[in-house]
Amino acid sequence: MSEWQIRLSDFSMPFPHRINPLLPEAEAHVYDWVRRFRLTGTQAACERFDAWRIGYFASMTSPDVDRARLFLTAEFMSWLFLFDDQFDEGVLGRDPAAVDAVMEAMLDRIPVGRPADTPPSSPLQAALDDMWRQMRGYMPESWQERYRASMKLYFDAYCRETRNRLQGRIPGVEEFVEIRRGGGAMPACVDVGELAAGREVPARVLETPEYQELRLITADVVCWNNDVFSLRKELVHGECTNLVMSIAHERGVSLQEAVDEAVAMANARLRTFVEIEPQLPKLMDSLDVPPEDQETVLGAVEVMKGWIRGNYDWSVDTTRYSKVVASEQGRDPEYLERLLSVPAVPRPRSGQSACAPQP
Repeated sequence: MSEWQIRLSDFSMPFPHRINPLLPEAEAHVYDWVRRFRLTGTQAACERFDAWRIGYFASMTSPDVDRARLFLTAEFMSWLFLFDDQFDEGVLGRDPAAVDAVMEAMLDRIPVGRPADTPPSSPLQAALDDMWRQMRGYMPESWQERYRASMKLYFDAYCRETRNRLQGRIPGVEEFVEIRRGGGAMPACVDVGELAAGREVPARVLETPEYQELRLITADVVCWNNDVFSLRKELVHGECTNLVMSIAHERGVSLQEAVDEAVAMANARLRTFVEIEPQLPKLMDSLDVPPEDQETVLGAVEVMKGWIRGNYDWSVDTTRYSKVVASEQGRDPEYLERLLSVPAVPRPRSGQSACAPQP
């Protein structure tokens, strides 16, 4: 396996580093939330999650939002990472039929306008139910439908990734981009970012090519930069859906050349973002968008920029990608708990770290 390095000076990052002043509260809250829903239990799992600093990540992506929406953003990020690891690092991700069943069951937890019809059967289902209850309280059914569609893209992409992983198949670059936009969960993250901005983005703006392109650019840049930073972790765990791997495989280049090209691709997408953003005020004036709705749109764009910059800063700092532990074939790693196959028993415990000793 050829070696490579990540040169931070190669990344274009036109947006400033910003952070929500509620950071300490966000970190305390998310530790309590994952404990309450038993998303971390063993000492190894607790320490691993604690080191990720998800409250820090959420505070960078959403520097201007209020306490409740910041907390919900941090919960959503925590859920995504812990859910992701069930498949990328566990044996479950090598069983296509089981993955299909899990994804179908998860989508059933988020029906538009109401809670799920059945009680949760696992900690990750219980935590998803809790987030869905909160989201429904903030947003109308039109937003809920969009979020549910984004989550379906996410779940469907997992099913495709599982089959690729089982076959050892590395998708081509064009196919990869399509899979990654769903599998990276970024459409859903941007939906949650719009929720955090305060109100629903009006349909006449949401449906414009310019706004849709900003959403796609955000997904691409976050996911492609993530693929660069997470490459070592994914190689260790046998992942196949990674932009660097797709470039190297399709074009017959070294991993270093593929890393350099992935960074260049993300930088090019960022330049397009910077070109489109200043067009929005004039575009909204032409659509007769009232001032309060224009403010909502610009706030949602700020959250997109926060995701792009915050993901970069967090990726540089986090131990999620720098401390990689290989697992024995056919067995889950020691730190990974089966959060989709054990009873869900939420238990309130305020003010404690996820790594507090279990009673």
